[in-house]
Amino acid sequence: MRCFGTAFIAGSMITASALAQTPVASELYDKGLAEMNERRFETGCPMLAESVRLDRRPGSLFTLAECQARWGKTATAVAHFDDYLAWYGRMSTSDQTAQRDRYDLARARKAELEPKVPKLLLELPPDAPADTVVELDRTRLDRPAIGVGLPVDPGAHRVVVKTGGKERERRFEIAESASLTIKLELPELERSAPRPAPVVRADEKKAETPPKSSDSRKTWMLGAFGLGGAGLVVGSVAGVLAWREKSAVEDGCRDHECNADGKQAADRLQRNALISNIGFGVGVAAIGVGVVLWSTEPKRDDRASRLRVRASVGAAGRPFARVDVAW
Repeated sequence: MRCFGTAFIAGSMITASALAQTPVASELYDKGLAEMNERRFETGCPMLAESVRLDRRPGSLFTLAECQARWGKTATAVAHFDDYLAWYGRMSTSDQTAQRDRYDLARARKAELEPKVPKLLLELPPDAPADTVVELDRTRLDRPAIGVGLPVDPGAHRVVVKTGGKERERRFEIAESASLTIKLELPELERSAPRPAPVVRADEKKAETPPKSSDSRKTWMLGAFGLGGAGLVVGSVAGVLAWREKSAVEDGCRDHECNADGKQAADRLQRNALISNIGFGVGVAAIGVGVVLWSTEPKRDDRASRLRVRASVGAAGRPFARVDVAW
């Protein structure tokens, strides 16, 4: 009987509240009230909210709060009942007398709904960047609202965390009179892995990698061996050709006199012999240069620069670094 009486009193008060509203606001109010009476709150309450936005009046504000209370939007309803009660406090004495019954009902409804309002506490990680944005049901929450129990309506909600151009969404539901804490997570950001710092030990440590052999020295050494090999090959081939001409010279020459074939054979023999001598000479000399370059190349340990760091203790007991450099 109490609920029926409350609904009847609220309905009788609500009907007259649209008087003197603007035409659009009045039309929205009437349609929203009709939808509310038919328990179609999902369409009626938004119409009443728009009517209040267009022409804010205490009667329409009270009706909107009652519609949201019946819809189950307890947190929103309490907030609008608070608005109405604050408005009532600013009214003239005559207006307060006219609104007295509605004022008493608003106080009663607020007291009835407050224990049913869920509380939501959102927590960000300690390392959250300063530009991190948190949105609850598309409403931005500034940092003072994080870590505080917030009144929310029962039902489904959506919270989004934005930072670094990316976002992370979480959906949840909260029951009437419940308290819920949600630890928010930051979006996954692409971060380059830091390069590990070099580890320096307090014992023998090479200051730098031993220098490699000079490229020019290697080039000269390899070139000398290559030229020596080529000279020996040319000398050997030319020597064989000269040796083959020896019998032709002996057949074509007698007592230092040669016929035409003998003279040609003698010329070829001399030419090949000269080439053979030059080839062998160049080959032997080049190989000798290569051997000298190879044998005189500094050993790796001989040309390495080493830096040794040892920890020592001074006379006063204070540690200091002792550096030995070996070349």
